[in-house]
Amino acid sequence: MVFGSPVYIWQVTAQMKMLWDRLCGLFDENFKPRYAAKSLFIVYSQGNPNAQAFQTSFQTNEAVLKMFGLNVVDTILLTGGGDPNTVANNKELLLKAY
Repeated sequence: MVFGSPVYIWQVTAQMKMLWDRLCGLFDENFKPRYAAKSLFIVYSQGNPNAQAFQTSFQTNEAVLKMFGLNVVDTILLTGGGDPNTVANNKELLLKAY
């Protein structure tokens, strides 16, 4: 699975958060996921050029998703994403994504 979101005010968008909230409906009566564990890649984009700026939030997100039975295999982070050409000019990031 792949989840992707820009970072707004230190966190994923409201739409992504709503999706995660809806995953709670897939828990059984013991608060365990009703599906087998899944591998997950997360893609974030942020305007801040500092890759460490929101790592605390990303780590919290990973812990929450793990509770949902989603094991984060890798995280792809675009920094300085205010310019639409930022990713097109970042060959290393493109290789990681594909």
